[in-house]
Amino acid sequence: MSEYMIFCLGEGRFKSEGEGYQKNHRVFNKDVSDKEYKKIKDSLDIKIKLTEWIKQDDGGYLKVYEYEEAWRNWIEESTEEQRQAILDIPQFDEKIFKEITGLIKKDLQGNKESKKKKELIAKAEELKEKADEMLKTANKM
Repeated sequence: MSEYMIFCLGEGRFKSEGEGYQKNHRVFNKDVSDKEYKKIKDSLDIKIKLTEWIKQDDGGYLKVYEYEEAWRNWIEESTEEQRQAILDIPQFDEKIFKEITGLIKKDLQGNKESKKKKELIAKAEELKEKADEMLKTANKM
């Protein structure tokens, strides 16, 4: 079994044969040098959550995500830099990427504002409204 493969896929989604199966130093089913493999691997910051504990009043439960749903969640939570690192891989192959993740190139490009950034903007707007109300109250005194 090879552990030196990034975004590689065998012949068909569930077959254990072909270009993207059991080969060393491969990225998107293409041969790369050991040095190039390490450089690409080090550039990626991808942590896909396949499970997540959901807290509830009665304790909670373990939510299990389908693989493509987990990737969609990663897209929502990732930074622009994390997504761009995938696009910057010289061997990037949109067809293979879609077969593995269910995502297309546009998904990597289109989410310019991360979930965290959106949350911070929403919170800032909420605080600004409160500050404006406080300012009006203070001016009336």
